[in-house]
Amino acid sequence: MKHQTAKQNVPHSALHIWVMTFICMGLILLAATTAARLPYYWATGDILRLAGTILFNLLALLGLADNVHTHILFWQNQQANQPEIAVQS
Repeated sequence: MKHQTAKQNVPHSALHIWVMTFICMGLILLAATTAARLPYYWATGDILRLAGTILFNLLALLGLADNVHTHILFWQNQQANQPEIAVQS
């Protein structure tokens, strides 16, 4: 049996995608700086800050993964919409 993959629609423009990329990179930078405090929170037993930092880092990574997925879908959509050029020999 052949399975058809559903064509996923990307409702964003290239500008929206790149702006979100810069926002995600800022969040990843903040997540990296907060990750440096994890050993301190662990040593002092500050479970609430430890859990909050881990949750923030996971959300930042999920946002980055979703942004990469959106870039891939947008690129595939752009490739599919380009007309093929006939080559004459």
